[in-house]
Amino acid sequence: NLSIEEWRSFVETSVSSLKVLGEETGGFCICNTNDFKKGLQRVDNEMSDYYILGYTSSNPDPLKVTRKLEIKVKRPGLEVIYPPVYRIKR
Repeated sequence: NLSIEEWRSFVETSVSSLKVLGEETGGFCICNTNDFKKGLQRVDNEMSDYYILGYTSSNPDPLKVTRKLEIKVKRPGLEVIYPPVYRIKR
């Protein structure tokens, strides 16, 4: 038995968690809407065409745990989604 305030707090915390999880992983949250079509179309568009890039860092310094990343493309009009930094485990 939850009060209305407790239920709202629970929902707000859940939605905030989903938003943060999406933002931190390069995704997004389809929330606070009754129209899921636009969000699901975005998911379909983003998952239809993609490349996976990999590389080995040339920086052997184990003390630099936060490293910047930059990806450039030559073809105009392409959108590249990637995290601008990554962290290595100590």
